Amino acid sequence: MTKKQLLARISIDPNVCFGKPCIHGHRIWVSLVLNLLSSGWTVQQLLEEYPGIEEVDIRACIAYGAEMPDPESHDSAQVAATACKTSVHTQPEEHPWIDNWEAVDLASPPTDIP
Repeated sequence: MTKKQLLARISIDPNVCFGKPCIHGHRIWVSLVLNLLSSGWTVQQLLEEYPGIEEVDIRACIAYGAEMPDPESHDSAQVAATACKTSVHTQPEEHPWIDNWEAVDLASPPTDIP
């Protein structure tokens, strides 16, 4: 599966989970999956705790996390803004589940990145 296909499994909808990136079709935040993995959970534990998701969804969360800018970077806000403009997440035809693209502000960097 390509990175583009993996990222297509992540949805961002301002009307679902406060607009946080989620596994498509679920209300499971990408950040939750990444936090659980970083705290030592195994893929198997995640699949058992959240039976609706698949292993490929977990890989999609990791791929999405890899797209985030380095918070240690001097210019992480600029990197985030540039990434938003060039990311596969900015193409409505690739993300038909986002109903209201006007509500998605791609010009501003994300405010929820620590």
